Amino acid sequence: MTTIARNYRKHPHTATFLQTFHSGVGSVAARDNAKRVLAEALAAGVDGRDDNRAEIDLAARQAGEEDLLNLVPLTDYRPTQAQVAYMYDMIREIEAADAALGQQAKDYTVKMIGHWTPENLRRWIGNLAAKRAELRKAPKFAPPAPAVQVADGRYAVEEDGALKFFKVKNGNRAGFVFLDVQASDDWHSVRNLTRIRSIIASIAQDPKAAMIRYGVELGECGRCGRTLTSEYRKLGIGPVCIDK
Repeated sequence: MTTIARNYRKHPHTATFLQTFHSGVGSVAARDNAKRVLAEALAAGVDGRDDNRAEIDLAARQAGEEDLLNLVPLTDYRPTQAQVAYMYDMIREIEAADAALGQQAKDYTVKMIGHWTPENLRRWIGNLAAKRAELRKAPKFAPPAPAVQVADGRYAVEEDGALKFFKVKNGNRAGFVFLDVQASDDWHSVRNLTRIRSIIASIAQDPKAAMIRYGVELGECGRCGRTLTSEYRKLGIGPVCIDK
């Protein structure tokens, strides 16, 4: 078991309790003695001014645990680069489906910097994965079409100063449209009606230019999405679709 340096120069009852637990883990007599010290500490009126109160409360709830070291936060713990990249990949996908929810997830992740433990990091990654899976399974819906309409196709336009790639699919019912945003090789539904209207309006300013830009940037036909040969990449549209 990894040894953790601890500061016992705090409230005397707290210090005795923690030192007993941390040095005598595994010993029945030590645990019994720790429980006695805990009872004395609580009876003595340990109050909120004691900066070990959180550990006391946690220990009180888990007095039957064999190893309380696992319950003490490790403040120097840091996620790996792979874990950080995985979290932000999931957050971006969540944000593409639900901007407000994605922002909340991003804010929480930033707030936890310096406060991660192996346990709460594992739970948070699990929560992100579960929410992403839920959003992926959610049925797509066709929101009402914006004031202007554009033809089905793929378009590249700037949003908030960044170039993004979108796919427009007009619904079978008049007045409905689907809009997806591309993230790597995946497509994610845009559900925010205000955002849909804004993107469609940007495309509508020059649909042909936006479609061609998609093809030139990604090397895929702006109309059907098929890979373009070098001859047609500069046009942004394939030989079949160019006449349509």
